[in-house]
Amino acid sequence: MTITARVLAKDVVTASPEETVAAVAQRMAGSKVGSIALLDSSRKLAGIFTERDLLSKVVGKGLDPAKTKVLSVMTSNPATVQADEPLEKVFAAFSEAAYRHLPIMEGDRLIGIASLHDFAQVLVRLGQDEQAMETFAEGALSSPRQVIRVRGQ
Repeated sequence: MTITARVLAKDVVTASPEETVAAVAQRMAGSKVGSIALLDSSRKLAGIFTERDLLSKVVGKGLDPAKTKVLSVMTSNPATVQADEPLEKVFAAFSEAAYRHLPIMEGDRLIGIASLHDFAQVLVRLGQDEQAMETFAEGALSSPRQVIRVRGQ
């Protein structure tokens, strides 16, 4: 059985791109999430705003969060993964593109956002099943030696 990105999908916190960075950051903090999905007026994914965006695009540039619309600092058209994609594809996206948050889609509908934290929790569960971990690692990692390093042996 292939484990898919769907296992990482959970409730997602959303906002409008027209909101201020301050309002969006407060919602993120209140929800204890590191990213927020930005939906357009037709409820389609327009972008994502992350802790990294807040740091580098707002605070690092001296912008006023109370006056800056998230539209001007969000990551537009973010990379996404389909819910039925193998978990290895999510792992590769996190690794190759240095993403920390990745929207999970079902067609063009947002169903969740995967984070590195969520992914780490899946790896912990997989690590409890040696066969499942080996099967996953064979697909996700490029050499058996990496599997050994991951498992700490």
